[in-house]
Amino acid sequence: MTLDYMPPPADLASYVSAFYLFQSDEGGLDDLERASVAQFRLTLAGEGDLLIEGMAPQAYPQVSIVGPRLLPSRVLARGKQITVFGGGLLPSAWAALTRLDASQFANRVVPAEQIVGPGVQAYAEQMAQLTDLGSMVDFTVATARAHFATLDVRRGTFISSLNQWLESDLDPDINDLALAVGLSRRQAERLAKRYFGAPPKYLARMYRALRAANAIANSDQDWHDFLSDAFYDQSHFIREIKFFTGLTPSAIRSHQSRLTQLAFGRQQLAGAVSPLVSDS
Repeated sequence: MTLDYMPPPADLASYVSAFYLFQSDEGGLDDLERASVAQFRLTLAGEGDLLIEGMAPQAYPQVSIVGPRLLPSRVLARGKQITVFGGGLLPSAWAALTRLDASQFANRVVPAEQIVGPGVQAYAEQMAQLTDLGSMVDFTVATARAHFATLDVRRGTFISSLNQWLESDLDPDINDLALAVGLSRRQAERLAKRYFGAPPKYLARMYRALRAANAIANSDQDWHDFLSDAFYDQSHFIREIKFFTGLTPSAIRSHQSRLTQLAFGRQQLAGAVSPLVSDS
């Protein structure tokens, strides 16, 4: 089982978190995925379902858009060979590509043609002829540039400000965001839900937990060393990490989820992507 990453080119860095290629020849998969930004996914071999607690199982179509996942999920995949190419769709990509309210698609899997329109099947057929991550990324980037060509200034400014707010601190002050964007808290919450899928305070909780989990996964230090003032106490620390990853800190450290461990390997892209991407 492998999960390889590549950073997007500079002109798409505000749209795509990273590209990836997942491959397994183990004859199936039942594992966890942490909460995450929206995703574009192309299933090249195998088939699978997304399971989120409280929701009916959702089958992955061959080419799918997965809305922002605000909770951890289980992936059930079938097939002797499983191959999935994808990329994380940052809020700027969601806004430019879909023009839809991200909160209405949170934790949902949607056939890509419903959102991006015709051409999806032709793209999938061309991608099926490629065998390595580099060529898949090159072809996808060339295809994606036309879709990501437009993002109005107002949306772009708000998204950039919210990203900076999330990066600024593990427990950022909502009043600082309202001041930075020149909006009321209610207006900021409405726009955050539209572009990010959730209100700012929820996003801050999510990224705080994911950054802590990422640090645990990529270090040999005792996980207690990552308990910071951003968490009330050890119980809060454990509860928040499990809420967003499906795993306790001890389970992350002992690699109880291979897929989660591989996903936190995205830290290797540090310096080539934003800290919010590489550190979570």
